[in-house]
Amino acid sequence: MVRIPVVTSLALALTFAALFVTKTTLAGTLALVTLEEVHAERLAHLKQPPRTRSFPTPAAPEIHVLQPEMSGDSLQNPIRIELKFSSASDADIDPRSFRAYYGFLRIDLTERILKSVRVDKAGLKIENAEIPSGSHRLFLRIADSKKRVTETELRIVIE
Repeated sequence: MVRIPVVTSLALALTFAALFVTKTTLAGTLALVTLEEVHAERLAHLKQPPRTRSFPTPAAPEIHVLQPEMSGDSLQNPIRIELKFSSASDADIDPRSFRAYYGFLRIDLTERILKSVRVDKAGLKIENAEIPSGSHRLFLRIADSKKRVTETELRIVIE
């Protein structure tokens, strides 16, 4: 008889389950982050997360968050996310390099986003993103044709 070890960690199970759950409603909203992902993030979250220090790559592209406005106010669903990309004059933005991750666990949201919106050299727009209530961190990454990468953290609070 062969015994297969069972993973009992709720956080790990929720994380794997959340990776395979995507929801788009008939009204055209995009469930950008699921409740399962929020719960997994909260279970895995450290009281004081490790901090890393990195130095920007010279001439790396930039990600400008046009929406939501970073006023510090909480937002209501659905939200609009608009990003503008810019690069140095010696390179172009590589839209295929775009990646989006959620929280400390770095849950990959990229495929979910790409099913609903088009990413091009100029940026992207998500018109009707749904995110559960609470505080959230999104990590947005882009590279240019010279493989220089930049990442921007977007912190939002949803009522």
